[in-house]
Amino acid sequence: MIELYIGEPWDEMQENSTAFIKNPADMLVGYESPEYPSQLFFDDKKFHFHTPKAKFFVVLFNEKKKVHSIRISPQMDLLPIDDILKIIVDIENQLKENGWFLVLPKENPAFENNQYWRNKILHARNGASTYWQAADKYQVAISVGGYDDNNWKNEKRYLISMSIGKPWIMSDEEFDQIERKNEEKAKREGKPYVRLVR
Repeated sequence: MIELYIGEPWDEMQENSTAFIKNPADMLVGYESPEYPSQLFFDDKKFHFHTPKAKFFVVLFNEKKKVHSIRISPQMDLLPIDDILKIIVDIENQLKENGWFLVLPKENPAFENNQYWRNKILHARNGASTYWQAADKYQVAISVGGYDDNNWKNEKRYLISMSIGKPWIMSDEEFDQIERKNEEKAKREGKPYVRLVR
């Protein structure tokens, strides 16, 4: 198990986790992985959630040797699409129940366990993604990509990728607020202004 907070010192994360993670390498920024499959418990008091066990789990650190972000594939093997959607919908339900909201709901709506999403993932050239945010504290990107595997020659298998860190994509509301402020400033200064629209 890995228990951590974004922004906490690396040694505090090590102390609170049962999975062993080495000390940060002697570099300004980088990453380390646990030596064994691990489960993430994102233990914010309000915005908490957890994932299934993962083989791929990377904790990234910054120049101050603090936790910067996380990358995880919350599964032990490549999986069929039905299993992938069950995992994602379970994680999304936890996010919704604990105060997370979709950042770009029109362009990237929440995954659902239905035929529409099976078709969308199957035919997406670069996979499919959705983005969730917790107030102004964190963002999660959830993506799915398909892979051909010799073990399953007649069936495509899929991999979930999650990135968790401080917000890096503006919501539609934040984007509109900035555009309104820029437009008002231009009017006060008597300058022409072209408003950007998503």
